[in-house]
Amino acid sequence: VDTSYRKVEFPRDGIDLGIRMGKGDWDELYSLCLMMEELVPVCTPEIAATITSPDDLKGKALLHLVNVTEDWEAWAELAGLSGLDLGGGLRLDTIQMVQEAAAQGLGIAIGRLPLVQPELQSGRLVPVLGPPRRARSGYWLVAGRESLARPEVIAFRDWIRGELKAVTSPHKTS
Repeated sequence: VDTSYRKVEFPRDGIDLGIRMGKGDWDELYSLCLMMEELVPVCTPEIAATITSPDDLKGKALLHLVNVTEDWEAWAELAGLSGLDLGGGLRLDTIQMVQEAAAQGLGIAIGRLPLVQPELQSGRLVPVLGPPRRARSGYWLVAGRESLARPEVIAFRDWIRGELKAVTSPHKTS
């Protein structure tokens, strides 16, 4: 098991399978959608009490994931909003850091369902500004085409699909 932002070469790097975030458009690879994300702004209940419209985001700290620059813009576009300045705020290295900063009251984050679901269920975070919007990217199981017939690859594919089906059906945000 290896985690990296680096794009690996299948099978040259000796890797059978990977999980990538994207749109599944890797022509050289077999790709199977594991789950799509839904985006929803989330914050503490105290901050949520001050937000009734998108204009209320002005002057509030927005939390961003460093390597994903378009979260806020993607959410705004999917929500049919335009003309909002969504670029400012804190930039953090991991999704977990963004969620924790939001839970600590440091700002408003784009929550990624189902990843933010435990925080929503606990009440540490609450959704604001409407229902979740389906993202244009998701998590994909990828493999070199020559690996597809291997029993280990088939077993892992079947196992992970079953595991993710259990955690992604259905999301409940409130």
